[in-house]
Amino acid sequence: MSVLDTGDRGSLVEKFVGDIYQDATSYMVGGLVGISSSIWAVSAYSLELDNYQEILKQSKKFVENLGQRFGVAVQAGPAQAGAGVGGKPGGNIGRVVKLELEPGSYAFGNNLLGFGNGFNDGVALYFQRAR
Repeated sequence: MSVLDTGDRGSLVEKFVGDIYQDATSYMVGGLVGISSSIWAVSAYSLELDNYQEILKQSKKFVENLGQRFGVAVQAGPAQAGAGVGGKPGGNIGRVVKLELEPGSYAFGNNLLGFGNGFNDGVALYFQRAR
């Protein structure tokens, strides 16, 4: 472990990089699961419906509802607080990166990555391309 000029230990950087790697991996897995879930939803609804646009509409509604089940959240106006799968409890108003430095400690968090965001982005990508 290295020591920085300020006397801080180098693990600060290692934790920062490690957290981003773990969150990015969760995001990628979430994206793939979101796309896969979308494909299966379209397949299931195509057995019941004939109109392609209606199949897409109902499938998207189903999978987006499924994506909301990946955690516990409380919505108050535009702000949201809660905990998701593969994430840490926290609050957010939008997708942001947050770094807090205080004497003797630090905290880094983001809601850009993680399984839930990857899932929702995968679903959005699939249905954007399916139209």
